[in-house]
Amino acid sequence: MSWLSKVLGGSKKQPSQQAAKGSLDQATLGQLARAGADLGKATDVVNYLYLPDEALAQEAGLELRSAGFAVQVRPAAKGPTWLARANKDMIPTAANIQQMREQFEGLASRLGGEYDGWEAAITR
Repeated sequence: MSWLSKVLGGSKKQPSQQAAKGSLDQATLGQLARAGADLGKATDVVNYLYLPDEALAQEAGLELRSAGFAVQVRPAAKGPTWLARANKDMIPTAANIQQMREQFEGLASRLGGEYDGWEAAITR
C-alpha cells in the first residue's frame, strides 16, 4: 500500500481519493513554488511505480521509455516488489501532472502494480 493510500485510509479508489490525489499534486506544486522553483520551466520529474515482479517492471519500463521517460528497473528497497523509477524533463503544470498521474495509475492498474507518486527538482 502506498504512503498516499495509507494517508487516505485504504487502497480502494473512491472519488474522494481521486480528488485528494489532485489536491496532493496541487500541494506539491505549491511547495515547489514556495521553494523557489520556476514552474514555467522544464524540470526533472521522477515517478515511482511498483510492480509485482521483474518481468512486469520491465514491461512497464518499455512502455514508459516509448513515452519519453528514462527508466530504471530494480528491486524495491523493501518487500518482494520491483520498482520502475521513471524520469522525464517536463514543465510541471497542473494539466501535465494530471496527465502523467493518469498515465501511471492506468499502467499500475493494468499490470497489477501501484503508483506511489512523483517528485520534482527545483528549477529556478
